[in-house]
Amino acid sequence: MKKESIALRNVIIYCPHLNRDIRGLLNAVPFPQIWTGEKTDRGEDGCLECHQAIVRHARAEHWPYVFVMEDDCAFTSHFFYPRWEREVLWAEDHGYDVLVGGCTRTYGETIIRDGLIKVSAFHSAHCIAYLRSSYDTILKTTQPHDLMIGRLGARCLLTWPFVAVQAPSFSGILRQPVDYVPLYEAHEKRLGHALGLLEPQIAMPVY
Repeated sequence: MKKESIALRNVIIYCPHLNRDIRGLLNAVPFPQIWTGEKTDRGEDGCLECHQAIVRHARAEHWPYVFVMEDDCAFTSHFFYPRWEREVLWAEDHGYDVLVGGCTRTYGETIIRDGLIKVSAFHSAHCIAYLRSSYDTILKTTQPHDLMIGRLGARCLLTWPFVAVQAPSFSGILRQPVDYVPLYEAHEKRLGHALGLLEPQIAMPVY
């Protein structure tokens, strides 16, 4: 029997000290939950702590999946929540552990089917669905968290075209404002050329 809907929990990591606008995220997903991130000496350490704390909670509550968005995630016009749900379910049915909505660099790319690329590792976990099969791996990651996910053995899928980018914002890692959007756009194009995919329609971030 085909599942029409899945128990996908939507969690937004929000760091009050950064004062980022998350209205776009709140409006894009149903019943979003806010996970407050504390200020850390290094911004990436706070991100790691939040991702692992959310996954730890998901495991304790027996959630089959959890969709994590960082507060500087911005969806593109390619994002359609019901389709994202279907892709998470497809990933589960075909033995994958995480689904990533967009990133700045990948390794070991292989087209799996229309709209999904298998990658051995990736950079940027700003928009990522963790399936239950990934929880133990996620709780073992160290820095850099995003890259370690694949290198610790999680089976990773990436959507193409990308459904999310990292919005221009102050970088806790570089400690300066950074416009990340061109990095995502450039990598999306590189993947398209390398894998012989059709050029995607330009999809501007929806803030």
